Amino acid sequence: MTVLGTAAVLVGGAAVLLVVVWVLTIIPGFTFTAGPFPYGSTHDVFEVHGRQDVLTLFWFCSAVVLVPLTVVGGVVSWFVAGHTMRPLLAVIETSDGLDVEDLSGRVPVPTTHDETRAVAVALNALLDRLESGVAARSRFAANAAHELRNPLATVRAIAQLAQHQTDDPVLVRALSRIVTTNERMSETTASLLALARADRPEGVEAFVLRALVDDAVETVHPIMRTRHIAVLNQVSADLTVQGDRVLFAQLVRNLVDNAVRYAPPGSTVTAVGSSQGPLLAVRNDGDRIDDVDAALLAEPFRRRGDRVRDSGEGTGLGLAIVAAVAKAHGAELVLTAPPRGGLLAEIRTATHR
Repeated sequence: MTVLGTAAVLVGGAAVLLVVVWVLTIIPGFTFTAGPFPYGSTHDVFEVHGRQDVLTLFWFCSAVVLVPLTVVGGVVSWFVAGHTMRPLLAVIETSDGLDVEDLSGRVPVPTTHDETRAVAVALNALLDRLESGVAARSRFAANAAHELRNPLATVRAIAQLAQHQTDDPVLVRALSRIVTTNERMSETTASLLALARADRPEGVEAFVLRALVDDAVETVHPIMRTRHIAVLNQVSADLTVQGDRVLFAQLVRNLVDNAVRYAPPGSTVTAVGSSQGPLLAVRNDGDRIDDVDAALLAEPFRRRGDRVRDSGEGTGLGLAIVAAVAKAHGAELVLTAPPRGGLLAEIRTATHR
């Protein structure tokens, strides 16, 4: 806009000058007696004796005037453009701060009644609708997961009771599969409920991160014993975190659980955290993962190999929950594929990188 404004001043000034020159060229003949220019000078700088001298003098004066006029026009255009574009810059800044998990930002509405105000009002109305839709989707997922828990528990109880009341091997196997499938559905339902609530911390308190890692290790101890996997907790004993302890405990538990499940038998999973690096980093060994695949692992129902999870243990929501909890605490989940194989999952904040 500054360039356009400056160009408009320059073109407008040049057009006026051309019109004046044209008028001077069509005026009937006229003569001038010798006269010094500028007037009042002690010696003649420029003498005018006829039409050509007038035109030459006019072009000289026009150049002297047009250059500073263009500079002044550019400065004025810069200020006008800055004032005019300020609301649009606010729109851009607000848009950059929005994502699916956080649509709370709104564009400042200018007091002027012009097109910029209309754009700001329309964008805020759109953000209101989007935020309402996302909130409704989250509530639906939470409510659906909550409502499914009781029927699933009832089906499991009936199937287990029937198992103990029949000797038919075919029926026993069928009921066993029903119980196993039901348990997995219950795990998925619980994970969906956790994911729906992951972005809403309910309280802030200080807690020791190392203790949460120890608790997570106790939770996955049966898997560790079966597969002969060790977990090395190297988180600093004095490292404390401010946040929702329940949500953060789930974050740590999911990171450790994911690392142990995908670690090769007989290997070691390492958890590291300190004030000099990432808040928490959990690493396991294993097959080499593609970098693109590693970046997608935090998506719901994803598994290694960039395929939608359709078999195997787990629900496919563990890392998605980790990412949501981390974001709710002003952090981010960073997944990288080390060259030697396995996966490195890091929780980074502005002060822990």
